[in-house]
Amino acid sequence: MIMQPTHSGQFQLPLVYPFSGRVLVVSEEQIVRRAISEQLEEAGCVCETADSYEMAAQLFSRDPSISLVVVDCVQPSLETQWFVDEVRLQRPDTVVVGSSDLDNSQVLEQVGIEASLPKYWETPALVNAVRGE
Repeated sequence: MIMQPTHSGQFQLPLVYPFSGRVLVVSEEQIVRRAISEQLEEAGCVCETADSYEMAAQLFSRDPSISLVVVDCVQPSLETQWFVDEVRLQRPDTVVVGSSDLDNSQVLEQVGIEASLPKYWETPALVNAVRGE
């Protein structure tokens, strides 16, 4: 469980996620997959990871409990679009969050990624992105 320090150095209540189910983390880079999934798992999420969109689509198809997808994506491509389309076709209510070190939220929206986070985000930023804040 993650405890968030306040400005006074005191800790507030543990962070509670506004979703249930599993999280699918997609990134070509192992270190990024591990960092994102470890951060989410510390907060109580159960994560699956994939190093490609093809692998992610297979995992997503086999696991109906996946309710959130985090895509590490510097520049969305046709493959990104294909994957997001697959997610939307199978389970349209699945939240897809894009994580990028560029400010390309408009480009991410064009491929169907409704929330974006700049790298390297803190865990509360994911909660806000999922909530649409």
